Amino acid sequence: MKLITALTLSILFISCKSSQLSRTIKFNITTTSDYCGGAMPDDEVLESINNPSPFNGKVFLHVNPERKDKGIEIELKKGKSSITGMVNSDYAIFIYPAVDSTIIKNKNSYEDPILACEILKSMEPIEFISVKSDTKEVSLNLHIRCDPCQQPMP
Repeated sequence: MKLITALTLSILFISCKSSQLSRTIKFNITTTSDYCGGAMPDDEVLESINNPSPFNGKVFLHVNPERKDKGIEIELKKGKSSITGMVNSDYAIFIYPAVDSTIIKNKNSYEDPILACEILKSMEPIEFISVKSDTKEVSLNLHIRCDPCQQPMP
């Protein structure tokens, strides 16, 4: 009897886990941004950067907010993408790729201010999401700040 119960529970657990991995989650991501130019822009420019627009590019999802896991890379076109295989968890979203650890080992990042900035920038999550068993779609707006590693605009 114990064997049948254990077998039934194992099959139930495996089927629940596989349904988590086989589901497809749709992403709909928009962005707003800070003004990163020089002189104060006119109202039209300020309005355009404050209105959400579809995000084009890559985002990186990590269960570990310190990016000590493999992570998931999602390519978005016109703010849309879908992905299969996500497990239920909380994810940190990054817009910059992780800095290659071999670069860090080969250079002293404390002596190279540009590398130090790139490392810090790549470790900063822009948003967090929670994927649960009933999650079918993730819609959110990412607010992108000015790149701290770039020189200020004149």
